[in-house]
Amino acid sequence: MKYVEAYLAALYDVLEQGGKQEVVDKAVSEVNNPTNEGLVKWLEAFPKQLCDCGEKFKPENATLDQEMSCPTCSKKTAV
Repeated sequence: MKYVEAYLAALYDVLEQGGKQEVVDKAVSEVNNPTNEGLVKWLEAFPKQLCDCGEKFKPENATLDQEMSCPTCSKKTAV
């Protein structure tokens, strides 16, 4: 899974929950045009992510188009 997919899923959860108009507006803006800056803020709020292998990890220098992989899995795919 790519970071953009996980980020968008989280944004859709925010939209489903509703809440303050300002928060909803920001979420809609990011859904319509996801940014790396928004991704970074999301990862700061939720620093532990789950790799497909089941390991929780803290992403570093993540970008929207990057695969969400823990350091162990990242090394395997780099070979």
